[in-house]
Amino acid sequence: MTDSISSRRSDNLLMIAARDPVPGTTKTRLGAAIGMERAATLYRAFLRDLAARLTPPATAPVAYDLAWTYSPPECDFRAVLAEVAGVAPGHVWYVAQDGDDWGTRQSNLLRWGKERGYARSVLIASDSPQLARAVIDAAFAALESADIA
Repeated sequence: MTDSISSRRSDNLLMIAARDPVPGTTKTRLGAAIGMERAATLYRAFLRDLAARLTPPATAPVAYDLAWTYSPPECDFRAVLAEVAGVAPGHVWYVAQDGDDWGTRQSNLLRWGKERGYARSVLIASDSPQLARAVIDAAFAALESADIA
């Protein structure tokens, strides 16, 4: 796993699980219906929207730190976001997903956040670009009094 920022700014960590938007490897079930290139184009739009909506400001207090967790681990996801969003969001973590299956990768990502001192970690998928910020805030609030929410 690769780290990118040097310091924690919050006790909360929002992780977005993402994939390199390569046609034929991303959104393949959707791609079977609309074509792999169109599915990858849609997924790039998801990434662009998420970066615009959920990247914390570079200065000022923040409600959470952000980690883009990506697969496959060998891709340069910072460069992917720079291409897709027009700029690679700064002051965020870029963390390669590690594990043979999604359950193992999730466990490893949550452990990664804990090892860096985060009290609360929320992991969301990148295929819900319109997830309301209130849902994310509620997840962090629930984790203040529970280990799992």
